[in-house]
Parts: sequence; structure tokens; C-alpha cells
Amino acid sequence: MTDNLLEQLEKIDPAVLTEVVRKDQRNSELVLLDWTVTPLSHEKIIPTTGGLFCFSGQSQSAEGIRPWKVVLKCLNKPKGLSEEPHIWYYWKREILAFQSGYLAQLPAGVRGPRFYGGMESENEAWIWMEHIQETTGKHWALEDFRRAAQHLGRFQGKYLVGTPLMDQPWLTQTFFRNVWDKEGFWSG
Repeated sequence: MTDNLLEQLEKIDPAVLTEVVRKDQRNSELVLLDWTVTPLSHEKIIPTTGGLFCFSGQSQSAEGIRPWKVVLKCLNKPKGLSEEPHIWYYWKREILAFQSGYLAQLPAGVRGPRFYGGMESENEAWIWMEHIQETTGKHWALEDFRRAAQHLGRFQGKYLVGTPLMDQPWLTQTFFRNVWDKEGFWSG
């Protein structure tokens, strides 16, 4: 990525963005009228995250003029960190998960955002995905926690009763052990 990623994204090829928005809107005929890009996060908590950006605008089709929003997540290959796929902070894990189709096949009650495509190079990856609008707000009520726990329980239960786990080298089984260990990433 360039030193100023936001400037680069403001000049993105309209054909690339049009293809993404057509997937989002499920309309191969629409035409982009305008668009803007805004950062969703400036945090650099995990070294592989290059940024999260919301593209929004207006499009026109036979149905008329409609607003749209999509998200771009940029991943960076960190310098000096392991390139082993089984390590919990493997920089390409997220794009590989989307490309595998696994996130589109999760059990009922849990789902990932729709994936509209990705672009990879030796040192970076871009993931185009659905914009998810929060419905509960930032502060959850007890009912929100109950519903989330119920969905996660069903999700995990599916794998206990026969749904096979995906076997890919980029799936890690040591995340919590590595992250919460006394010497781990989030240790104080």
C-alpha cells in the first residue's frame, strides 16, 4: 500500500468498485453515480490490519437511484513475524477463510459478511465485503447477550453432532492458548 492509503482508495479504479457494488446490490446492470470512502478504524491493534474503510454512494439501475455501502479491509504482511499458516496471527488467514467459502456455509444463527472478492499481492491483501449495520447499539441488554450465547451454542453444537470441521493449514487451534498465555499477545 502507499504511505497514504486513504488517498489511494479515493482514486480507486471505478470498474473495480462497480463490480463490487454490483455484487452487493445483486444487480449486474447498475451504474455508479458517485461515491466516497471513509475510514472505519484507525486502530493498529493487530499488526496485520492495514485499515477498514467504508465506501458509500449512489447507483442507478432500472429500479431507480439507490444508496449503497460496502467495506474494504486491507491486510498487511508484517515485517519480522512468522509466515506459518498455523500461527494465530498469520496475515492471510482472513482472506483465505473468505476465499474458501467456509464463512458462507456457517450453521444457522451465525454468519460472516458476504464476500465480494479479494486482491492479493506479496505484501498485502484487500477483502471486499458486505457492510453490516449494527442493530443493537454499542451497549447490549441482557437479552442481546442471551441471544448471542444461544446462537453460539447452536453453532458449536453443530460441530459436536456431525458437521465436519474444515481441515485447512491456516485454521489455528492454539489461538486462546497463545493469546491469553502469561507471555501472550494480550498479557499485561
